[in-house]
Amino acid sequence: MVKPVEYEIEKVLVLSTGHVTLEDSHRLDLKDRANVIVHDYEHGWYIWVGSDEPFSDQLLRARAEGYSAAFCNLMTLAHSLGCSYLKLDCDGPLREDLPKFDW
Repeated sequence: MVKPVEYEIEKVLVLSTGHVTLEDSHRLDLKDRANVIVHDYEHGWYIWVGSDEPFSDQLLRARAEGYSAAFCNLMTLAHSLGCSYLKLDCDGPLREDLPKFDW
């Protein structure tokens, strides 16, 4: 009998870039980010929220780097839903229950 292959599958919370401030978007675009793991792509960013370290430490580093409370709340939401990444996409869903920013 052949043993079934186990796949590692990660969850991603997808939201609109309209849920981050202009200042946060500038920080996400920086190439020398030290405290937040971000992978940018053509339409936005993937932010790692599935760290092995305590999540509270990850949030403290994000705040120390200057990210807004709204951004940190998005990270917290993704983490609380069991996601490994928060994906902010220019065409992602804009939720009524989250703050919105026009820029």
